[in-house]
Amino acid sequence: MISNLGNSVAAWYLVELEVPYGLCLLGEEDYPKPETWKFDTGNMGGNWLTSPSSLDGFTVTFMSNGQIGVYPGHSFRLGTLWFIPYADPDQYSEHVVPFKIYSDRADPVRGKLKVRVEDVL
Repeated sequence: MISNLGNSVAAWYLVELEVPYGLCLLGEEDYPKPETWKFDTGNMGGNWLTSPSSLDGFTVTFMSNGQIGVYPGHSFRLGTLWFIPYADPDQYSEHVVPFKIYSDRADPVRGKLKVRVEDVL
């Protein structure tokens, strides 16, 4: 979900998530397998991109390209990233997923999501 706390429509923005490798199953060339996520908005290659990250993981990037606006005081679901941890008890831990949001109307917003893996069924 992305929320617009400003006072104008956000049409040009970019969201980056730095996802650690330990949080999902990888396919070819260390990219996450397609079943790792579901896009609620946009499409792969147009709005969504993945690339290797310098943080021992990969970067998931969403770009609005001026096509998908978020209105003031509203939230909007971009997609769902399912974390699929390896079935290895040594991988159970708390992971940090840094994120950045850029827009044409404000300074970048940086933060961290914490993901705690407690059990794998």
